[in-house]
Amino acid sequence: MLDPFTDAPVAPQGDRPPQNGLGTASLAIGMCSFALLWLPFGLNVAWIGAAVAVVFGAIGLAWACTGLATNRSTAAGGFFSGLGTIAATVAIVWIATDERPYTTYGQDVETPSPSVSESPVDPSGFEAGVWQVGADIAPGTYATQGGDTDAYCTAERRSGEEVLGELTVVGLSPGRITVLDTDAEIEFAGSCSWRPAGPDNLADADGEYGDGVWEAGTEIPPSAYATDASDLDGCYAFRLSGFTMALGDDIGYEYVPGGEQGSITVEEGDAGVHFIGGCVWTAD
Repeated sequence: MLDPFTDAPVAPQGDRPPQNGLGTASLAIGMCSFALLWLPFGLNVAWIGAAVAVVFGAIGLAWACTGLATNRSTAAGGFFSGLGTIAATVAIVWIATDERPYTTYGQDVETPSPSVSESPVDPSGFEAGVWQVGADIAPGTYATQGGDTDAYCTAERRSGEEVLGELTVVGLSPGRITVLDTDAEIEFAGSCSWRPAGPDNLADADGEYGDGVWEAGTEIPPSAYATDASDLDGCYAFRLSGFTMALGDDIGYEYVPGGEQGSITVEEGDAGVHFIGGCVWTAD
């Protein structure tokens, strides 16, 4: 039989050497790719080699079926080693990125949801420091009866870098602030000790109310209150709807200029009142 283009004799089909190269390459690449899985950073290239092994193995199997190759088992080994490497790669990536809690075999292990209501509250009070809400301090309202006579202390609710509410307590003035379960943390500074607000943690003004945050109904009765700022530069009185010390708590205020008199009415339903500036307020 002659080649139609060159007139050279063509060997019979059965005399051609077997084309076993792709099958052999498939097995070699597949085995090397599987070995790379267990080396540092080998995963990044193992799946590429595995894909090449699958393609070469498939071609080698096709050639073996048509008689062009004689290493069918070698090509099959390369094909399936490539598939196995790809499957192992997927499994390793899935396990590495899965963040679900695992359980002990044969046991049901429940992962408890964090509950801020179960957070421990130190009955002796919270001193200066940064306290994480839900971990160190439970949501709720905390009160203080002040710190040192000639000093001041502060309470600052925060969410990340954002200040949500803040209060300054001067001398022995009473203070009160509400920590919400959505707060990230609260920072107390100064010499004040803050304890959960309650009947055993109330300020007693004996009818004369100076600077500080006073709870309506328990520490200060709803009524009209008057003051004289004759010897002062001026003072403020803020009616409060809550104690988060955010702008939304302010439901009305009175400013008394220095040298003048003023008054404010604490209404039924008010949460409290915040006096600032040194004035002394008495029932009118």
